[in-house]
Amino acid sequence: MSDRPRSRRWRIWLVVAGLATLLLAATLLLAHGAARRHLAEMLREPDAGPASCGRCHGWGQTPRPLPRDAPAPLALALLPGGELLATAERDGSLYRLDAAAGRVRGRIDVGRRPHGLALLPEPGWVAVTLRGEDVLLLLDLARRRPAVRIPVGREPTGLAVASRHGLALVANTASDDISVVDLRQGRELYRLPAGREPYAVAVTPDEQLALVANRLSSPHPPRSVPHSEVTVVALSPRPRVATRHLLESLHLAEGIAVTPDGSLGLLAAVATKNLVPTSQTERGWVTADALVVLELRGAGRIVPVLIDDADDYQADPAELAISPDGSLAWLSIGGRDRVLGIDLLELHRRLDSLPPVKLQRLGDTLGYGAELVRVRLSTAAHPRGLAVAADGRSLFVAERLADSVAAYAIPAGKLLGRVAIGLPGSPSPRLVGERLFHRATAHQGQFSCRSCHPDGHLDGLTYDFEIDGIGENFLDNRSLRGLARTEPFKWIGLNPTLEVQCGVRFTRVLSRAAGFSPPELQALTAYLEAIPTVNGQRPAPLSAEVRLGREIFYRTTTNDGRIIPIKDRCPSCHPAPTFTNQTRSRVATAAESDFTDVFDIPHLIDIRDGSPYLHDGRASTLMELFTQHNPEDRHGRTRDLTRVQLNALVEYLRSL
Repeated sequence: MSDRPRSRRWRIWLVVAGLATLLLAATLLLAHGAARRHLAEMLREPDAGPASCGRCHGWGQTPRPLPRDAPAPLALALLPGGELLATAERDGSLYRLDAAAGRVRGRIDVGRRPHGLALLPEPGWVAVTLRGEDVLLLLDLARRRPAVRIPVGREPTGLAVASRHGLALVANTASDDISVVDLRQGRELYRLPAGREPYAVAVTPDEQLALVANRLSSPHPPRSVPHSEVTVVALSPRPRVATRHLLESLHLAEGIAVTPDGSLGLLAAVATKNLVPTSQTERGWVTADALVVLELRGAGRIVPVLIDDADDYQADPAELAISPDGSLAWLSIGGRDRVLGIDLLELHRRLDSLPPVKLQRLGDTLGYGAELVRVRLSTAAHPRGLAVAADGRSLFVAERLADSVAAYAIPAGKLLGRVAIGLPGSPSPRLVGERLFHRATAHQGQFSCRSCHPDGHLDGLTYDFEIDGIGENFLDNRSLRGLARTEPFKWIGLNPTLEVQCGVRFTRVLSRAAGFSPPELQALTAYLEAIPTVNGQRPAPLSAEVRLGREIFYRTTTNDGRIIPIKDRCPSCHPAPTFTNQTRSRVATAAESDFTDVFDIPHLIDIRDGSPYLHDGRASTLMELFTQHNPEDRHGRTRDLTRVQLNALVEYLRSL
C-alpha cells in the first residue's frame, strides 16, 4: 500500500519535469530567435551569429544599452574643455565625444527625437529640444540625467540662448510659433507668432535681436509667387516680434547665423521657381541654392546670393557656422555630401562695391556666389550640424546618415579624424534607401527627393509638371508620411507602386538624369514605407470637440434626418486605419482646363500639417476646403453643417 503513493508522486514529478523541460526548450528557442533578431537589427546583418556579440559588448565587458536604430547625429556643441556634444535624433541620445581621441566618452538617454542643442550660462548645463515630446530639456551633464522638462510648442527644433536675459528662444516647427522660456524659473513665459515652420534661431552678439528662419513659404494663392520669412525678435525690454523680412521665392531655410561683429545675418535657403515648367530643370531654372545676406546695420539690405556654379549645384543647404574671426562661413550641403567655406571678407567687399541693381541680380546669377567659396570639404552621407573650435583651427561636422562626426583642420580642409557613433555592420535596406532619398541625383546635383519632401513630408508648393501640359495643370505636392498600403500613387492614381512612382516617373519628369537601379528602388521603397507619421506617435486627443468631429465624420444622416447615401459618407472614401479606400473618385474640384476630374483618394494621416489642400492647392485650410470648394456636396455632405460642427470636423481631421 505504501508503494502506491510513492509511485503516484513519481508520476507527478515526471509530468512536472516534462512540462518544465518543454517550457525550458520553448524559452530557449524563443530566446534564440529573439537573439538572432536582435543581432540582425543591431548589426544590420541578417546572418549574424552568437560569435558577433563581442563586436558590441566586448568579451568580459559589462554590456551597455544599445540604441534601437541608427543614431543619426544632428546638432553639435563644443564644451569649454574641447569635448563635443551631439544630439542623435533616432536613438534619443545625447553623445559626449572626444574628437581628439576619436571615441565616444558617454551617452545619455534624453527622450524622443532630440534636435536642437545649446550650452547654458551655468557651467555643465545644456538645453536640448525634444521634437518628439514637445519639450525643452535642461540637462546637468555632471549628473548625466535630465533635470528640468519644460513643455513648449509642437515639434521644437532650433533654439538659442540669450544669457544676459536668462532666456531661451525655441522654434516650434509644427505650431508655427516661438517659445520664450525663462531659464531661471524653468518655464515657458509665452509664445510669439512666427512664419510657417520656424526652424532655426540665432541671437546677435549684443543680445538685442534674435533671428528666426522659417522653413516653408507662408500661405499664398495658387499660381502666385511664394515667399517665406525671417522673423526678427527684439529681446529688450521684453521679447516681441519687431519685424518680418519676406524672402520672395526662397524657402527651406534650416540654418541661420550672425557674424561675430553683429553686422550681418546669414541664412541658407533654396531658391525655388515652382511656377516654371519642370522641363526647364536642365537649364537650372526650377531650383537653386542661396546664401541670403541680411544687413543688421546701415541700409538693412537683404541680398540673396546663389552659391551654385553653372554645372555644379549645392543641393539642400542646411546648417551654418562662422569662424570666430569672422573670415569664413561654413555651410553644410546635405544633398551633395560636402561642406563649403565661404569668404565673408570678400562678401563684405562686394556688398560695399556693387550697385543696387547688380546686387539684386545675384539671386538669379549662377557662378557669382561660387567665386566666394574658398574651401570645399568632402564628407560622409548627409552632413548637418557644424561647430567651429574656439581657436578657429578645427571644424566638426555631424554626418547624419553615416552615424559619425568628422573633424577637419581649417582652412586647409584636411580630415583629422572621424568618431563613429553607430554600430558596425552593413547598412540596412531602409538606411540605404534613406541615403538615396537625401542624395541629389537630379541633373548636375540640383535637388534630391528630400528637396521637395523635407522630413519625408512636403514643401507646401504647387508645381507645373509639363507631362500634364505646360502651364495648364499645377499640382500640389503631397506628403510621403504614412504611404505604406495606400497605393496607387500620383494625383490621378496612375502609378500602381512606389517603384513606378519613384522610378520612371522621377526620371522623366524631374531628375533628367540616370534613374535608380532596381535594387536602389527596393531600398528607397523600404525607406518611404518606414517614414513615421507625427500624430500617430502621440496619444489621440480626447477633447469634446474632437469627439463631436468624429461623430460628424462617421454620421449617416444629415442634421434634418435625411439618410446620407453610402457613397457620400466620409468613411466610404476614407476608411480607417489608412483613411483611403485606394480608389479614384470624382469630387467636382477640377477647373475647366484640367485634363481630368477623377483623382486618387489621398490618405488623411498627418493632414494637419499638409496645407495647401486639393490637387492644385487651391484650399489653404481644411475649413476653406469645405466652405469654398465643396459647393455641390460631392466632397462629403457638409453644406448642412453648422459652424460649430464644421470646426469640430476640422479638429477631428487635424488629430489623425
